[in-house]
Amino acid sequence: MRSRILTVAFSLAVALVGSNVASAQCGCAQTVATSPCGGCGTSAAISTDGCGCGPQVTYVEKTTYVNQWSTVTKVRNVTKYKNETKKRMVTVNKCVPEVQTKTRTYTVNTMVPKTKTVAYKLAVPYTEQVEQTYTVCTPYTEQVVQNYTVMEPVYSTVQQSYTVCTPYTEQVAQNYVVCTPYTEQVEQTYTVMESSQVQKTGTKMVCQTSQETVMRTVTKDMGSWQCQTMEVPVSSCGSCGSSSSCGGRTGILARLMSCRSRCASTCVSSCGGCSSCGGCDSGCDSGCGTTMTTVQKRVWVPNVVTEEVPCTVTRSKMVPQEYTYMVTVCTPVTKTRMVNVCKYKNETKTRMVNVCKYKNETKTREVKVCKMQAVTKQRTCNVTKYKNETKTRMVTVNKCRYEDKTREVTYHECVPVTKTEEYQVTVNKMVSEQVEQTYNVCVPYTVQEEYQVQVCTKVPQTVTVPVYANSSCGNGCGLGLGGRLRGLFSRGCDSGCGCN
Repeated sequence: MRSRILTVAFSLAVALVGSNVASAQCGCAQTVATSPCGGCGTSAAISTDGCGCGPQVTYVEKTTYVNQWSTVTKVRNVTKYKNETKKRMVTVNKCVPEVQTKTRTYTVNTMVPKTKTVAYKLAVPYTEQVEQTYTVCTPYTEQVVQNYTVMEPVYSTVQQSYTVCTPYTEQVAQNYVVCTPYTEQVEQTYTVMESSQVQKTGTKMVCQTSQETVMRTVTKDMGSWQCQTMEVPVSSCGSCGSSSSCGGRTGILARLMSCRSRCASTCVSSCGGCSSCGGCDSGCDSGCGTTMTTVQKRVWVPNVVTEEVPCTVTRSKMVPQEYTYMVTVCTPVTKTRMVNVCKYKNETKTRMVNVCKYKNETKTREVKVCKMQAVTKQRTCNVTKYKNETKTRMVTVNKCRYEDKTREVTYHECVPVTKTEEYQVTVNKMVSEQVEQTYNVCVPYTVQEEYQVQVCTKVPQTVTVPVYANSSCGNGCGLGLGGRLRGLFSRGCDSGCGCN
């Protein structure tokens, strides 16, 4: 605070000095000096010569400090709180039901049958003839003259006024609303599906064939024909005769059954073979008999050999193959068009309408009025009257006489009996139990956060200040700093300069 006061005082002094440099001291006008020393009216306020009255001014640069506010970011510790969940054991009282057996005594009223003799009266009915007097109301007829009133109508003509509601038509102006259509251009957005051809790539399975050489196991019969000697029963051959001697068979059947079988072998037989006999038809079988003959027979002897043979096999497999195809894709495109929309607006029009109104008119008419008039007349009427007559008759009366009798009556007497029974009572007992309870605790923690502070900083500033030298009145009311400060607090400054 003290430095601020000094700074303000120094600034005020600099301002006063600057203003007095431009103008004369104590309000004197700046004039051109005519003499080196004189009054304010005849000499300049500022003199640069060697006059003892006029000060000499030199300007010096000095450094002053000016307050400058700036925003500074500082860090401070802030206490915040966070919720933490903790657990604790809490004693909880629970009601546990317990069944107890108790004994109670109660009184029960028991009905006990008993017998007693009761005297009673028995009403015995009997019949008795009694003379009874009764009154009979006997009717009789009597003629009486009777007056009666008859209402007879009397007609008269009366003038009657009546009101008639007469209709009439009147033209009335009526406003009505007409809904008039008009067409308006409205911008409408619609969607059009535009088709385009798009090329896509797909994968299809293609069957490809390939040839492979596979070793296959083959079984072969590498046998050969061999000549074996064996004994067979054959017919002995005689002279080469006809075939009719072969068992008496002739023709094709004989040749097939006998001659063909014997001539089947290519080996030489005792008959000389078919070739020597000239065939089976040449009478080779004449004089045949069954004998055992050694024959050379050609027999196939098998030799089965298994070996692996290379074999070319054609295999097929499905291979994925990419292909391109064209797809038509419809893309929605939003377009805008102007559409004529029919709208309606209400217009008020006026028309003349015939309105039926009514007015009341009074008219007179003659009305025949019927009035009823009472007329008294007489007539003779037969009136039925009644008279009382007393008569006597014998009436049979039923009466009762009471006889005393006794009887045995069974009754029940209520006798109290005391009994004891056991019953169960459910009693709630308080049982303490330790239960784990979860609760929240607000725990403080410190966090450093930044905040903005306005700080006043002293900034150095260079100021040009006038310095006065060799002034005899510089300490009075001249242009010196001391004179300026004293001039602020004094009314007159006529010492040293001669200014009034």
